[in-house]
This record gives sequence, C-alpha cells and structure tokens, in this order.
Amino acid sequence: MENSSFEEKEEEILPSDNIEIKEKEVQILTLEKIQSFIEETLLQGRKYEVIRNEGNEAGPYLYEIKIEGEGNISYTYQREGDYGKNSSSSTVIYEESETTFPAIVAEYVDGEWRSGNMME
Repeated sequence: MENSSFEEKEEEILPSDNIEIKEKEVQILTLEKIQSFIEETLLQGRKYEVIRNEGNEAGPYLYEIKIEGEGNISYTYQREGDYGKNSSSSTVIYEESETTFPAIVAEYVDGEWRSGNMME
C-alpha cells in the first residue's frame, strides 16, 4: 500500500491562486429614483405617506410608504445587503396589505426594475 497522506491529496484538488472570485456589486439607487419608480409605476397618482426612510452614507437601504385612504396597503423598498435588522438578498420592492403577506412586486436587476404581475 502506498504511503500518502490525506493532506497531499487535498492539496492536489485545491483551486489555483489564479482563480478570481468576484463579489457582486450592489447598485445603489438614489431616493429620487426610488420615489420616481414607486410613484409612476406602482402608485399611479395615489397619495402616500412615508413611514420609514433609513439609509447610510451610500444611500437609502429601506424606504417604506403607506397609501393614504386605502386601508393598510404599503410598499417597502429594500436594498440588497445586511443592515442590522434589515437585510435582503436582492434590491426589491414589496407590497403588503392587511389581507396579504408581503410579496415582491419589483426587483432591481442589471440597472432596471423587473417583476411579475404589476410590471408586465
């Protein structure tokens, strides 16, 4: 039987130092761009109240509004990343009401908003 150790075999299968692992770059939107998209695409002229607007030096990472006079319908923008109690695996806008669970209505991908039912 050959006298080879596990360590020697492990070294043979480790990736080369030449392999580059790139981290995904998070696109930071301004508050104006977030508001513009929500107002033009989701609200369509309805009035709203800002509930939360949280951010850091890079820009907003949480922006929540409630539509006035329509029960408890709200939209929440969350920027991709981990911000203490607020974290998201992608940049999204959720819609929520008294009768529905939060649902993603838009996702920011490669410089544009994409989504399902409300965006088609």
